[in-house]
Amino acid sequence: MAAEAGVGGDAETELALAQLAGELAVADQTLRGAAAYPLVLALTVLGCGSIVVTVGLPALTLLPGGHAAPTWPVAAALGGAVVLLVLLAAAVAQRLPVPGLALGRQRLDGFALVSATRTLVAGGAELPRALRASAGWCTNPVVAEQLARALEAGGSTGTAAPLLSPFETALLLSGAREGVAGPTLHALADARSLALPRDLHRAVARVELTGLVLAGAALAVLGGAWMWASTSAVAL
Repeated sequence: MAAEAGVGGDAETELALAQLAGELAVADQTLRGAAAYPLVLALTVLGCGSIVVTVGLPALTLLPGGHAAPTWPVAAALGGAVVLLVLLAAAVAQRLPVPGLALGRQRLDGFALVSATRTLVAGGAELPRALRASAGWCTNPVVAEQLARALEAGGSTGTAAPLLSPFETALLLSGAREGVAGPTLHALADARSLALPRDLHRAVARVELTGLVLAGAALAVLGGAWMWASTSAVAL
């Protein structure tokens, strides 16, 4: 990516970028696995719900004293849960900007931006140009352009950078003004590298917990309908 932009074409820089690409691929696979989890739950809810609504509940009406169960409300609840689980998976994949659920992808993008910029600056590129060349490493390239423009304008610490914390943004701009952008980027990238496994673990746990709550609520509705219908059938 960087070489195509005309930045960082020497062998050492290209090797460092290749190693970074490998790290990002492993982390991205972790997030993809988290996105698949709600889809598995959605298929489970859909399969169980379909069997109970279309076969189980109607069969109970054949018993003595059996009543027709309210299948439409149950089907609506199950359908809503399935839709929410699919939306959850899409949010994890950063296809929907749902606050909080896309945190893992944002953390990964921030790590990619800082690490790629550090590598290019170490290879001799100027910081604004390195930032622009690193934009292709994350899903929100606008952030890199904002930081590059701020640097070219004198490095205002009020610049908004969603992929970086306010402290990181201020530190990077301050380091650029003081002529120590390289060491600053090294420190930021090392801190991001240490925090990334923890951030990904928290993001995956948040997704799994949200998915389990949605699936559990749907199955609870399904179980309640079954208990009501079966109790009515055997009460007489």
